[in-house]
Amino acid sequence: MDSLRNYEEISRQKVNHSKSSFIPRKKANLIAQRIKIITGFSRKELPITYLGAPLYKGNKKKILYENLMDKVRLKFLDGNTVTSPMGADSN
Repeated sequence: MDSLRNYEEISRQKVNHSKSSFIPRKKANLIAQRIKIITGFSRKELPITYLGAPLYKGNKKKILYENLMDKVRLKFLDGNTVTSPMGADSN
């Protein structure tokens, strides 16, 4: 927990424990339980989506990218959205 407090002090950002999670190895049940108790973080398993992109272990799987590709397709099909060269949307 000292590391998290140090991060908060240095970065001036608060860690939101209710939104934070961790992904342990499969056989790390005892350690994972301790992490959960100490930090208050929830435990998750792969695959997950982070910032709209899939996080997973192993070979690429097309199905993991379906949601991301659908969002990209919708952006291109949306005639009301114009994207500037810097990537910002403007209407």
